[in-house]
Amino acid sequence: MKGSTFKRCGCRDSVTGRRLGRSCPQLRRPGGGWSRNHGQWHWQIEIPARADGTRRPLRHGPYATQADADAILDRIRAALAVPDPTDPHTTVKTGDLIEAAVKTGAPIPTPDQIRRALHLDITPTELPTMQAYLTDWLAGRKNIKTGTLRSYEGHIRLYLIPHLGHLRIDRLRPGHIDAMYDAIAERNTTIATLRASRDQAKRDQVKNQRIVGPRTLHVIHATLRKALNDAMRRHRYIDTNPALMVELPTARPPKPTVWTDQRIRTWRDTGKTPSPVMIWTPEHTGRFLDHTHDANDRLYALYHLITFTGLRRGEACGLHWDDLDLDAHTLTVRWQLVQPVDPPADPALLAT
Repeated sequence: MKGSTFKRCGCRDSVTGRRLGRSCPQLRRPGGGWSRNHGQWHWQIEIPARADGTRRPLRHGPYATQADADAILDRIRAALAVPDPTDPHTTVKTGDLIEAAVKTGAPIPTPDQIRRALHLDITPTELPTMQAYLTDWLAGRKNIKTGTLRSYEGHIRLYLIPHLGHLRIDRLRPGHIDAMYDAIAERNTTIATLRASRDQAKRDQVKNQRIVGPRTLHVIHATLRKALNDAMRRHRYIDTNPALMVELPTARPPKPTVWTDQRIRTWRDTGKTPSPVMIWTPEHTGRFLDHTHDANDRLYALYHLITFTGLRRGEACGLHWDDLDLDAHTLTVRWQLVQPVDPPADPALLAT
């Protein structure tokens, strides 16, 4: 099963018209060596017999150089060195993998792929897609906090499956992950542009749509990295974690900026917000609370509570009655609500 390389050509017999193949006299030099200018390189090797005992001699070509043909043979030899030669099941399966690759034009399986296929008792083509794997991985998360589980679910549903779900898990590359983050950045730009438009119809197209900030990107990446670590270490689906080879910009929070009179005038004239995080003055806050109170806004108490306690929105909305002590004027934060906002069902809406 060592295999060998040889040359053959397309010359035909002048009488019968049949191809001469390897018997063409021009393929050999007078000394017996292969001609440098005639014919093309091929390789041949016999791999382990099929399960029914039939032999499997393989030949393939052409290749531009003998080195190219030898390189394929070296890969086949490396794959054949993995199974225990005394175990018919593993040798037959290894032969099946090699034969399938040659017949379909796929790369010869690496030794690691052979080991994984023998360990899992599945072929590479049976490996799950990212969508199937991430769905099963999420369902298998046990004994973790509800908030963490909800965060995983949102990242998988909104970003990882839409961008990476179609890929077979062993074919995921760092470039695919980079492309996902590029697409998210482009969507951020579109949302910001439509929000700043003076056309109400355009602003409505991105109503309730959130821009994905640098910190959120890092959290999404952490979810993907964790899922792929489990795919590598627990399931042996992959040999390396491609998420580890992707670098994201440092997640620096935007600098808060106070709404001064001049900034308000500029915003009204241009529609452009001076900073992603704008801070009201005490006067602005008081005017807002007075307005919501006079308008009998049903959420006035919530706004008042957030203003004077500094609660986050999710913490305020997640309060239970038994977390409040109105007599002692105290509250205990034990819950928070986190609900990801879905992107538009039709991506074309963001292209307007």
